[in-house]
Amino acid sequence: MASIALGAPATALVLEKLTALGTPAATSVGTAAALRRELPPGSLDVRDRALPARVQHP
Repeated sequence: MASIALGAPATALVLEKLTALGTPAATSVGTAAALRRELPPGSLDVRDRALPARVQHP
């Protein structure tokens, strides 16, 4: 999936269009700040879910 716009609204728009075209699944790849200081710059961190919005970070 690719989009020049950023954020959840743009992602939702693209996914709605792909779903209407019959796409059975989609994968999104993006960037984010590290939540753990022991991860050096350039590290790859693969997640299978998002953190809850109310998590307190150290």
